[in-house]
Amino acid sequence: MSPLDRPGITLAPARPARRVTGLARGDVPVLIGHATRGPVAGPVRVESLRAYEAVFGAPMPGTHLYDAVKGFFETGGRAAYVQRVVGPGARGAEASLGLWRARAQAALAGGADRAGDAPWHAALRRAAPDGLADPGPWANDLVVQVTRRARDRVPAVADASDRRLLQPVTLTGLSVHAVVGIGPHVARICALDAARGTVQLTRPLPDAVPPGADVMLAVVTFDIAISARGQQVEAYADLHLPPEHPAGITARLNAQSRLLWLDAPAGGDWTDPDVWPVDGSYPLGFGDADLAGLTRQSWEDALRRSAALDEIALVAAPDLVRQPDPPPTALEAGSARPPACDLPVPQPQGAIAGLVRDGATDLPVAGCAVMAAGEGRLAVTDAAGRFVLTGLPQGQTDLRLVARGFQPADHAAQALGGVGHWTPDAERTTISLIRQDVIAVLPQGDIIAVQRAMGEGGLAGPYRIAVLDAPAPDMAMEDLRGWRARLGDDRRLFALAPWIAVAQGDGTLAPQPPSGHVCGAFAQGELAQGIHRAPANLALRHAKTVTREMDDAALAACHAASLNALRALPGQGLRLMGARTLAPDAAWQQVTVRRLFDAIEKTLLARLQWAVFEPNAPGLRHILRFSVEQFLESLRRRGMFAGDSAAAAYAVTCDGRNNSPAEAARGEVILDIAIAPARPYEFIRISLQAQADAIEVTEQ
Repeated sequence: MSPLDRPGITLAPARPARRVTGLARGDVPVLIGHATRGPVAGPVRVESLRAYEAVFGAPMPGTHLYDAVKGFFETGGRAAYVQRVVGPGARGAEASLGLWRARAQAALAGGADRAGDAPWHAALRRAAPDGLADPGPWANDLVVQVTRRARDRVPAVADASDRRLLQPVTLTGLSVHAVVGIGPHVARICALDAARGTVQLTRPLPDAVPPGADVMLAVVTFDIAISARGQQVEAYADLHLPPEHPAGITARLNAQSRLLWLDAPAGGDWTDPDVWPVDGSYPLGFGDADLAGLTRQSWEDALRRSAALDEIALVAAPDLVRQPDPPPTALEAGSARPPACDLPVPQPQGAIAGLVRDGATDLPVAGCAVMAAGEGRLAVTDAAGRFVLTGLPQGQTDLRLVARGFQPADHAAQALGGVGHWTPDAERTTISLIRQDVIAVLPQGDIIAVQRAMGEGGLAGPYRIAVLDAPAPDMAMEDLRGWRARLGDDRRLFALAPWIAVAQGDGTLAPQPPSGHVCGAFAQGELAQGIHRAPANLALRHAKTVTREMDDAALAACHAASLNALRALPGQGLRLMGARTLAPDAAWQQVTVRRLFDAIEKTLLARLQWAVFEPNAPGLRHILRFSVEQFLESLRRRGMFAGDSAAAAYAVTCDGRNNSPAEAARGEVILDIAIAPARPYEFIRISLQAQADAIEVTEQ
């Protein structure tokens, strides 16, 4: 019945005006570069340097991503995405455990992300449903130890009426899906009846077991331990074979391990011992990041992987402009140290025989210096990768291995008594070395092409500002102008020069692209005041100086070319001296204008989705206009717009003037918004006028 079908007063609820709240964030960047380890299927969100290290490992020598992340957080950032870049031939370390396979995987499976349902995490899982691939040589020194156990042995009686039923003395230690051995017979438990105290098997007992006979149930379990360079780092006990079991090998290890993913044989019969993991030690190998094969396509693929995440508002690729490595220095093994003292009774002498192999290829490493810590003993591997260290005290000895092209390695080995029994065929300690990656450096033309792909309509995605580093740390002004000209005009490119210098662990200074630090300045300004705060004139942390000092003439040239210069100011640290994009028109030159409009557009797109299927009627247009005006007024009160009144700051039109009957018939509703953004002062002019008794200061 209609409310107007009867006389009286009827209260009908009016359509509520849905408020638009929560300005989209613009402080979250994606930092793209090289890392020691980590997933490559998509970007990972981190909220601290410690979280970065948990996923991507320790700093990678000769790269810039780690310092960029550290500079971002120390300057004021709170959250960032990290996208790792590898070459086209990258592969993860792996090993075969009989019919099983162990693969190196990213640390997120171990719970380091704390955001299992986050959009970025879901996207990663969709891209890699069978574990997060973690290519590179970082896992080539892992060893998987598999040990089969039969911990729980439970006496039982074979049921006289059903050949699949057993009556154990206790159900403790027994579980559904567990594989049990009854002499040579193997079966699975499919049901437990606690009331009757019986166990039901998936297959009947063999005829050799008569009804009512006493049998022994042995639960088949496995222990798996993972070691790195001789030290156990993960251990899992009492694992069961079927994946349906809560303590199944794949169920538990793939959910908890931060190092490995295990693939079980597909469709295996778990009562068949031939499909079980084979006892033994299995070293992983053949992992390679293929950084020597990096191409322009590698970087463009990394940009595409981060394009779908709406939270990202800044893009930086500090390792894109990485410089060539210095030529290697000659290896100096050093001389043997004489004994510290002479003991009255000589110690028993021992020796260590070893084999040094390349963890990526499993080939022997020749010419590797092997030194015994504190003993002054040195050996060098032969063409077959073999060495023998003699004259060592018996017991555990720490070895230091140094080989050109490989990362230095430490390994604990046991010095055994006697020397004469060592032969070329004797059992040896096998040590895997991780390659020191040779990282390809892109030509400047490819660098600029990737940087242009970060801009308007490029591969990095919509609503992003690309923070660009100069292709070299100390480019002359003429070269900087040439770089700027080749970048072209783009409202979303934000170019920086020169590089900065950061302190290393040994106290030296190393050149570093500033894009990560400047992203931290963007975040600091936004979090403190709002997205309309420019990143300029904010101190950059984790940086000591610039690689090239700029005088006033150079600063003027940079400003004219829309290059944002960095300067080291006495007593004030490093600061950015500009906030300009490469836009051709003055309206979009200030980066704060572009970022403010991006944030408003992203917010309205998300908050006005409810109106998509509403009829284009005057009531809907009024609600839209009112909601947007209230939202813009809240931004004006925060100082984001110019003008001292709402009329001078913004205007919203959504009525018959811009919504014709023809547009309404097509289901279209048009909302026109005009905004006067507040712009930062680039120059403040002060006039001084001297009078008889005072000096008047007027700001213009």
